Amino acid sequence: MARVDFVATLVLCGFLNGIGGAQWGYEGDKGVDHWDTLFPDACSGLYQSPINIKTSLTEYDPNLTEFALWFNPPKPGSRFVLHNNGHTVQVDTEGSFYVANGGLPHVYTTVQYHFHWGHANHHGSEHKINGHAVPLEMHIVSYNSELYQSLGEAAIQPQGLAVLGIMFKVAHEDNPVLEPLIRVLHRVKNPDLKKRVEIPAIGIQRYLPADGHMFYRYNGSLTTPACFESVIWTVFARQQTISHRQLHHFRKVLQPKKQHDKHKKRSLKEEGEEAVFAELGILDNPVEKAKFETELLLNSSKDMSINEHGMEIKATLGKMSSSFTLEDEFNQKITHTSDGGHNHHGSHHNNSMPEPADDETHEYNTGGRKVAADIFVNLNKESAEIQEILVNNYRPVQPLNGRIVYRSFNYLSALDRPSTSSDYWTGRQNNQSSGAPTFFFTTKHLLCFIITFIALI
Repeated sequence: MARVDFVATLVLCGFLNGIGGAQWGYEGDKGVDHWDTLFPDACSGLYQSPINIKTSLTEYDPNLTEFALWFNPPKPGSRFVLHNNGHTVQVDTEGSFYVANGGLPHVYTTVQYHFHWGHANHHGSEHKINGHAVPLEMHIVSYNSELYQSLGEAAIQPQGLAVLGIMFKVAHEDNPVLEPLIRVLHRVKNPDLKKRVEIPAIGIQRYLPADGHMFYRYNGSLTTPACFESVIWTVFARQQTISHRQLHHFRKVLQPKKQHDKHKKRSLKEEGEEAVFAELGILDNPVEKAKFETELLLNSSKDMSINEHGMEIKATLGKMSSSFTLEDEFNQKITHTSDGGHNHHGSHHNNSMPEPADDETHEYNTGGRKVAADIFVNLNKESAEIQEILVNNYRPVQPLNGRIVYRSFNYLSALDRPSTSSDYWTGRQNNQSSGAPTFFFTTKHLLCFIITFIALI
């Protein structure tokens, strides 16, 4: 028994040393394109995430019913705590938050949510749909609390985790659900300070997009080292929204790692442990960390490939659908007003042009040619400096390798229909689509009715 424990310990140390020693990131020779070689035992599996969802190759599954998420409102004493783990901004949930149904085999307890984004609007999300990305993606992470006692235990078990992926497109209006988080992002900009900032706890379903019953489903992995293939993935077909101003705040949070290097030298094992714990959201939870280490030791000699545990593999043929396209918000036009009062439009020449700083409010349509020119010069002047601190934090899509992607809605044409919500935010406290038809009775309708009635008489 002692020999088995010794061997398991060596395996664990080797695994953690590999992750820590590599100092993984999203750019350069330690970036996402090299994870499969930097972590051959962690990120080179057959069933990795994210993926490109080709809608024409998806299969309808009637068992993918609408989700149930509770409690809403949160129970007294529930808390959301924001922090920066160096790779993303993450909100840890404290309290009772659960997700069930939606084709999930058990009840899952939500423990955290985090975001992935890019420095330009045409990329940033980890998943793609028909080859198209959006500037930001939110992941709501839950673990199977019916079968496992902790996140650490569930993280390395097949279907131990369930992640809800929500895609965000750029809109002109702020998203009020994100605003409490946006207002405090600047307080967690430096990950080395390990600041934790509390934000108001809300029902998790308020983050879901309209028509939350429409989603895609597949089995995959965590999208950062340790890349465990233990995730039931849900990617919603509809998108949430985020304004240019709010997205700009996200893009300023992460900075190159070299700006935050610590002077204190740590062992490879310590660095590896921190990377794994941060990804799972248990970096500051000694109890969960101990449970995870124990579970990893017990399972170190097992192959964690989901395929080993009976995941359905079937190749499907088809062609990529061209009917589902995302609005390209990237090429924004500056509108300025001439002395004669006529509007003129000119597109940006630099696609990576940053947005104005927080304390600047530029009215492009009221300042005249000189103001527009001044803005253009100032933005270009600051562009190089700002680009130095913008960091992408998304992993490229991975091969499907025969996996099937299922969808919860019967016809792909449903994507072409407008959302059942006439106003994306008004009246969506639960952020759930009722599916009931909406009727509008206007004065014009009433007049037509009266005229028709008189004609009949």
